[in-house]
Amino acid sequence: MPQFGSEEHETTTTETGAFCLARCSCGWLGPARRARSRARTDADLHLAALVEQPAATAPPPEPSR
Repeated sequence: MPQFGSEEHETTTTETGAFCLARCSCGWLGPARRARSRARTDADLHLAALVEQPAATAPPPEPSR
């Protein structure tokens, strides 16, 4: 499994009893949901947030001189 914060993101859903939760290969874990569709939506929102925000592991930009 890739380390938390890695560049690779593959989401899945897992059922535990009456609950379903979304997981990502980067280490992200969504909240437990009773509806599978809501867990899938959580995973979709996780992936969409990654597109909007730069990777946390990216080096900071060089200061202007």
